[in-house]
Amino acid sequence: EAHADEPNMFDSPVKAAVAQISDLMVDVTAQNLQAFERRLEDIDFRVFNTLKKFVSVIYKAGATMRVAEKNREVNFDLVSLGRAYERLRETDVSEIEEVVEGELLGLVPIQRRFEFRRKDNAEIVKGRVSQILSADYIERLEREGIMAGRQWRATLRIKSVEHPDGRHASVVHTLIDLVQI
Repeated sequence: EAHADEPNMFDSPVKAAVAQISDLMVDVTAQNLQAFERRLEDIDFRVFNTLKKFVSVIYKAGATMRVAEKNREVNFDLVSLGRAYERLRETDVSEIEEVVEGELLGLVPIQRRFEFRRKDNAEIVKGRVSQILSADYIERLEREGIMAGRQWRATLRIKSVEHPDGRHASVVHTLIDLVQI
């Protein structure tokens, strides 16, 4: 990284990216399956697919990996990379976006959670609010009092995760956009 030896008030984008990637790799290679499972709920499907290819290339080449940051060093040996390879190979993450109409039952901006009743089948969908739906937008909706109980057209990102145990799948809903009808 250019000028890496110069003091900075904030972490550079490269430093932040390396830290995030090493954290992700630690969870994916962990002996503890729960760390991997927790990571699956939050991972973007594009990042997942890229990670799957990356780990596959490293593992099939019989290589190891070391990530050295300023305050920590993480080593990934053949055993941990093999564990990650098997988990990722047996896991599938897919996403679709769906536009649905219905009633917004509630939105909690601080926790970034929502509940929405679909008009077509009365199913209550719960999930997270996307970062795309900015805090300013959520605050404006609250201030104007046009939130719960009204009809909305919601854009939902629906992520399905087929877990490596092969016995269960999970579905995570993320609210991307709201347009009042």
